[in-house]
Amino acid sequence: MAVSVWSSPGQFVTLAKRGETMRGKLLLIHWRAGEAEQLARNLRAAKWLVDIETEDAARAGRRVAERPPDAVVISLAAAPEHGLATATTLRGGSAGRFRIVFVDGDEHALRTAKARMPFATFTTSGELQTALRPGKAAGWG
Repeated sequence: MAVSVWSSPGQFVTLAKRGETMRGKLLLIHWRAGEAEQLARNLRAAKWLVDIETEDAARAGRRVAERPPDAVVISLAAAPEHGLATATTLRGGSAGRFRIVFVDGDEHALRTAKARMPFATFTTSGELQTALRPGKAAGWG
């Protein structure tokens, strides 16, 4: 079992117990803290190390630069334009070292995100763990 701690406002850091094998590191960006915490809880139960950002896109960028994740998961369920702008900024500053996975969102948000970022993966929160499997191609989960 992993242990979660608050390291600063708007973020969680999960620390793995000694000997525990984790699947990889994720940065979850979601503008609704309660929904982010629930999604992160599910991911942690599946052995992912998860950092959460719910307030500040610039802070997310700094965190990606300091601790590059294996994937950035961005919810389009709330403030989809803000999520898409954050993804564009992160991708521009990272030289493409991580996957971008968009989760949830309405039809308009998904259509817009697919047009701007066709290389990303698009899925639902219910199918997220399948979409995060290594070797999964971009597109729908």
